[in-house]
Amino acid sequence: MKHNKKSLFSIFTLVFIFSCAPVPHSGVSENLPTLTADQAAEKGKTSVVRIAGGNFVRVGAGSGFFIEPNKIVTNLHVIARPGPIFAKLSDDETIWMVEGVTAYDMENDLVILKIVGEGVPLSLGNSDAVRRNEPIYAIGYPGGGKYKLTEGAVHNHQYRGKWLQTTASISKGNSGGPMLNTGGEVIGISTAVDEVYSYAVPSNVLKALLAESTHVEPLINWYQQKRIRAYGYHERGEERYHDKDYKAAMTDLDESVELDPEFARAYTTRGNVGVHYGEAIAKYGRMPAARKYYITAITDYTTAIKLESENHATYNGRGHTRVHYGEYEAKQQNTTAAEKQYQAAIKDYSKAIKLDSDDDRNYGGRGWAKSLFGQLNAEQGELKKAEKQYQAAIKDYDKAVKLGPGDDANYNDRGWTKYHFGRLKTQQGKTAEARKHYQAAITDSDKAIQLNADSASAYHTRGVAKAALGEYDSAIKDFDAAITHKSDYTEAYHSRGEAKQALGQHDAAKIDFQKARQSNGKGDVSTQELERAVTEMVHVPAGEFQMGSNEIMDAIPQHTVYLDAFYMDPYEVTNAQFKAFVDANPEWSKDNIPSEYHNGNYLRLWNGNDYPKGKANHPVVYVSWYAAMAYAKWVGKRLPTEAEWERAARGGIAHKRYVWGNSRNPGRANYGYYGKHTRPVGSYLPNGFGLHDMGGNVWELCLDEYNKNFYRHSPKKNPIAGVSNIEALMEDFTGVNTMRVSRGGSWNTPGPAGAASRGDDTPTNTNSWLGFRCAKSAPPQQDAEAAPTSGASE
Repeated sequence: MKHNKKSLFSIFTLVFIFSCAPVPHSGVSENLPTLTADQAAEKGKTSVVRIAGGNFVRVGAGSGFFIEPNKIVTNLHVIARPGPIFAKLSDDETIWMVEGVTAYDMENDLVILKIVGEGVPLSLGNSDAVRRNEPIYAIGYPGGGKYKLTEGAVHNHQYRGKWLQTTASISKGNSGGPMLNTGGEVIGISTAVDEVYSYAVPSNVLKALLAESTHVEPLINWYQQKRIRAYGYHERGEERYHDKDYKAAMTDLDESVELDPEFARAYTTRGNVGVHYGEAIAKYGRMPAARKYYITAITDYTTAIKLESENHATYNGRGHTRVHYGEYEAKQQNTTAAEKQYQAAIKDYSKAIKLDSDDDRNYGGRGWAKSLFGQLNAEQGELKKAEKQYQAAIKDYDKAVKLGPGDDANYNDRGWTKYHFGRLKTQQGKTAEARKHYQAAITDSDKAIQLNADSASAYHTRGVAKAALGEYDSAIKDFDAAITHKSDYTEAYHSRGEAKQALGQHDAAKIDFQKARQSNGKGDVSTQELERAVTEMVHVPAGEFQMGSNEIMDAIPQHTVYLDAFYMDPYEVTNAQFKAFVDANPEWSKDNIPSEYHNGNYLRLWNGNDYPKGKANHPVVYVSWYAAMAYAKWVGKRLPTEAEWERAARGGIAHKRYVWGNSRNPGRANYGYYGKHTRPVGSYLPNGFGLHDMGGNVWELCLDEYNKNFYRHSPKKNPIAGVSNIEALMEDFTGVNTMRVSRGGSWNTPGPAGAASRGDDTPTNTNSWLGFRCAKSAPPQQDAEAAPTSGASE
């Protein structure tokens, strides 16, 4: 069982939004009138700008503010990509063009820009006078959206000896914006967030940089510097890393270190990418490749440490990677190699603690390494060694809890270790001691849930501890909660299955064990289930949903669509199912199909009427739109309309980039970079409607004619492009000769296709990534029963 242990990977990025527990406000700057939040927000409106580029169609990358009438400061990462830059006030009418750069500080992520025109500067305060718990106001454009002030407080006025650490809950878009004290002075410049805190460069650092700000270097010349180009590639690579586009991130970071071999941060980030890429491909069983990425990640961290030997975050990252590498070796039964990695990880975390003994994550990381080391010892029957490791791990977690009492992960991870300590005592036959550890684990997870009610792993920890005490019904409720908060939680499904099995609920347990396999893309749907699903289709109720995307050119604009109720196949049509059709309709066999109904590759992988060996439950591919329509008609169904497909694919989830959410997730679908070929249908968990593989595996053909501009004038009810009568089309589909729509992405799509992504294919096209599933209209009475009463919309 692997918990998601936090590390320092994201400490220099602004890509995640995290809420922080409020800290009591006390103490204000002396000799200045105290500003309320409203007054501070009003003060900033004339000075705080949004940094934008190009023609303003896309939102700018961050914020900035005037420090002199003709100078603006922002984060270096905000303007790292070459191109024209503009500064805009919140009214979106006042715009300044950036003339050039007058000074920059790469270490502290600051750049001073000379603008054409003048604005109202903010006063710079004395950051050395800042005190813990002092109230602050963070101002900017979070998410690149509207102007906003966020209240918080100083948590540490000298984090890592140089930055302000605050509780202001800011996000991407706040980068470069000011943090004001209650006197209205700038005491910091927002630059980064992590899981708990936000960070700001102290105003005194900016003052020193401003003193050097004299010569203006035109942007076009400034961007030509190798160091700046390396920084730009790094920023794009880091952004792609957080979008889980690991392959593209690697390419950018390779460019960065080639341009600037002394750029330590680029090696660190490439190490971060390497370990996560290794984890991702390990889910697909590509263990040798995963091992290679772990090793290269460790090499990158080692290089970064040689360049910057006093950076505790890099030691933390290398320790994190070595723990994962140790887990990998343990799973391969390479005990000696696993021990070596755990020992090396403990040394790295110890070095990180020596460099920064105030960061709870360094203690938490070391506790994590010791806890896993203890589990390895216990599995080898070395119970005394295991006990020693658990005790040492709990001491580290005690320290982490003391340093970070508001962080739920510290309590949960300590609880997880106590649970394993209890298992050790059970193994030793010391039942009373075991119960004490299980109860202690429950207490810790209770606290974690109190701090973060959305913590799936905390519910799971509490659940397994309760199950160990024989409280199975209560444990199942916790596993339910864990799965609610993390729908692809492999261990939670498995633990729930074990609890149900203990209660004699064997059929329900089998379902959970299957879901555990599906959560990792390893599901195995039975032939009986596939046969049942042919007739027991999934009912999608009538209603409205938001179709399209304002970020995909041929899916613009996003618009509201109402659909009558319909049915959809839970699985893509398989080779075995298509063979039954071919056997019954020999005119559609590989040898008999007329040439005008395919491109010459129809059922290319088949041997006559036989599909490839071992591929019975894989989706049928190399099948044309004509053949898909013929199959659908034969089984008394049809292809789905494009609108039906998208509503079904979203599964009741609105405004998400992919069919499962907003982040790439190789555990949710068979798509490019990870997949190498089709997988059996139902290998992955279903969406909210109970439909499998709506993202990935194969692109799925739809009824509609492809029209790239259709969404601009799409009907609001039951839209379908190029089809005036569905029944008539089903009767005479062979007369169609226009492009048809396909949806969903496939095993070789470079990254997951968006929920609104559209493909276009000739009706004769066949290839290895194109398949289909069927739909059917619901009877009118069901449509009426399911229709919303008040215009509800997903």
